[in-house]
Amino acid sequence: MGTNRFLKIVALFAAIVFVSCAAITKHMQYSKETKIDKPPYYASFSTKSPASAQDIAILPVQLKKSADFFSTSLKPLQDAVNSFLKEKLSSAFQESLQIPTKEAPEVLFGDERYLSESDSDEKDETATEPRMLLITRQSSPNWRENWQKLGVKFPYAIIITLSYSGYQAKMKNWKGSKELRLGTNYIADLPWLTSLDDPIPVIQLTGALINSEGKIVRVGAEGICFKRGSFVQSLIGLGKIYSNDDIQKVVHGYRREDLPGKPLAWQVAAENLIKGLTSR
Repeated sequence: MGTNRFLKIVALFAAIVFVSCAAITKHMQYSKETKIDKPPYYASFSTKSPASAQDIAILPVQLKKSADFFSTSLKPLQDAVNSFLKEKLSSAFQESLQIPTKEAPEVLFGDERYLSESDSDEKDETATEPRMLLITRQSSPNWRENWQKLGVKFPYAIIITLSYSGYQAKMKNWKGSKELRLGTNYIADLPWLTSLDDPIPVIQLTGALINSEGKIVRVGAEGICFKRGSFVQSLIGLGKIYSNDDIQKVVHGYRREDLPGKPLAWQVAAENLIKGLTSR
């Protein structure tokens, strides 16, 4: 084989490798895990933040597809949250804006025993006990290109997701009392005999504040409610512990008894999430 021919083959191979790597990179999403045991459950990735509420678009709440095949649908709650945000934040709520979900920014939160291995990219082999993880998955360069093509006329936008998760029961005091840390100023007492070994089924909102380039600025999570289930039910999936009637009760009757006026818990969670994402 002549030298020139050999060099051409090497150059062609290098070009193929370069193009392939560029294509892969275009669709890659980078994850970051943050261990947070106490609320508020937020993490920042930029020192910049919106100057005012007028700089922020609120996108319709999305449903995260549950890893539990038998999970009860959260759509009634999704519809309620969207109606609430539309009423409260009409000028910012972008009802008609549908963003692509593939390779989009993603936020996951919960007990690492509940989060699937596909959700959690990093495993801390030195951890002596299960962790509560806030997992942030940045959007891919390809998604960011598509986001900018949408021409959203706001410097920032908030993406909110409604999902099931599992939270850890925690020791409250030396007497053995237990508690569940659901979110900002939201801690619920648990029965004394509650096991610390099994994740508690929680319905939650997670959110990401993104800038005009589609990059994540800040992420967070707020638990809405919890329900204790049997060990057999937990084997099927935490989302199965909730029935259709339970979801209707969450929408219409699950209230924050600890707050003035006893507001619906999901309304408080939605308001706290938006405040938490846009402030320090």
